[in-house]
Amino acid sequence: MWFAIGFGDSMIETDMIAWHADGTNSYVEDYYSKRRGAPKIDDQRDIEFIFGQVPASSPVDYPKVYFMTWRPLDTGDADEDFLIPLNENIDMVWSFRSDDADWRIHIRRGYFNIELNEGLGNPDFI
Repeated sequence: MWFAIGFGDSMIETDMIAWHADGTNSYVEDYYSKRRGAPKIDDQRDIEFIFGQVPASSPVDYPKVYFMTWRPLDTGDADEDFLIPLNENIDMVWSFRSDDADWRIHIRRGYFNIELNEGLGNPDFI
């Protein structure tokens, strides 16, 4: 499967991060969407991540993938990265596809808002 978030209220001119869960082939990608449709990979990738797998806990369960992902609040790439402000409400979008990790059209999407502040810890990274 894949799950993505975007910094903005639509897919147009939006910085995105996507987590592609595919066992040992899992990865995280930094995208920039100029329009509706598949976004392109950001020319300056500012995402760092690690991932691991948790084996199935029973015969009816399935293995799971977990991710730890981070990037600077200000990447220095204002052309294709959202420079994340502290103490301000940020419009966000999300989408996912649950049947495979290939970057194809989402099956669900939605919107939310978030506010980050210094009380979360290191104010340089999220």
